[in-house]
Amino acid sequence: MRRVLGDALISATALALLFVALVLIDPRVRERLAALASGTHDSGDAGCQGWACLGGEVREVSSMALEVASNQFMLHTSLAIFTFAALVLVLFMVRT
Repeated sequence: MRRVLGDALISATALALLFVALVLIDPRVRERLAALASGTHDSGDAGCQGWACLGGEVREVSSMALEVASNQFMLHTSLAIFTFAALVLVLFMVRT
């Protein structure tokens, strides 16, 4: 049970670090996240206020983050392949 919680914490931390890196790299994600945090949203749904819109806003930010990640992957393919290979090697070293 303790190992499962530790693994879940490591995975959540890795995802959070990836999201922070995307926010630092791309201004579109940063602007959208700032709009989400301030409560202003430019979506077409005018009747949506407060917590009612949170799910849609989070979905929009996460889809934008995935789009930015895929764009960065396409721009830096060799670095992404190297990073993926390094991650696989580290996982094999940790598991054995």
